[in-house]
Amino acid sequence: MGNLGLRLTSAIIWGLMVAVFAVIFALQDVLRAEDAQASAYVGTTILGVCHGLGGALAGYLLAGLFGRAGAGGWLLAILGTLVVVLLGGLFGGAFAALYGVVTGTTNLATDFIRIGLGAVTAPLAIADSPWLGPLWIAVGVAAHLTCRGMR
Repeated sequence: MGNLGLRLTSAIIWGLMVAVFAVIFALQDVLRAEDAQASAYVGTTILGVCHGLGGALAGYLLAGLFGRAGAGGWLLAILGTLVVVLLGGLFGGAFAALYGVVTGTTNLATDFIRIGLGAVTAPLAIADSPWLGPLWIAVGVAAHLTCRGMR
C-alpha cells in the first residue's frame, strides 16, 4: 500500500482516538448535569465527529512521525503522539466552528474559544478520566508498530 496506506492508517487511528477524547470530555459534563436534554447528546455526537475529522487530518499530515526504526523512531512516535492529538483537537475545534457557521448557530467570540479549547480537549479529558492516559499511550504504541509494519 505504500505511503498512502501508511497515511490512511494513521488517519484512521488518530481520528478515532481524538474523537474518543472529545466525546468523553463532553459526556462528562452532560452526565453531571441533572437536567440534560437530548440536544446535549446530539451536540456531543457532533463534537465527536468534528474532532474525529480533525484527528484524521492531523494523523494523515503527521503520519511520517510513526513507524521509523530505532530509538530515534520511538522518539518521533512519542512526539507524534503528543502533537497529533493536540493538533487534531485544534482542527476538530475548527471543524466544530465551521459547523456552527454553516448552521448559523455561532458567533465570532465563541468560535475562537471553541478552536482554542479543541486543542486542549485531550489533556482535559485525561484530567477528568485518568484511565485515558494509558489508553493514549497504548494507541500511540499501536500506531507506531502498525506503521512500522507498513514501511
